Amino acid sequence: MNYLKAQLRAAKSIAKNGKKFALWRGGGVENIGGIEVETPEVSLAITGIVVQYKLNEIDGTLIESGDFQIIATAETEIKIDDWIDVDGRRYRVIAPNPIKPAGVLILYKPQLRA
Repeated sequence: MNYLKAQLRAAKSIAKNGKKFALWRGGGVENIGGIEVETPEVSLAITGIVVQYKLNEIDGTLIESGDFQIIATAETEIKIDDWIDVDGRRYRVIAPNPIKPAGVLILYKPQLRA
């Protein structure tokens, strides 16, 4: 399978059917060498489609009631503890879930939680 073509198809489909979301990273204070350093919050953009978990996928432990996913393009790296604005509310990335067969990043399916 040509994974680069799959990546392009996924990006095109998500761009056509999805929308832009704000992704927030950082902010707060880090301890670097015993010194507290304030880190600025960085705003990035992702393109994606909101997808709800099926009832049989919600186990109450790894996936909780209220969790959902965004199928997002690979254009912006998504990391654990990033925040994504969806419908005016910020949700924390629990797991970025990159889809990366044979080392080619096709898309992300981050798990989001309020």
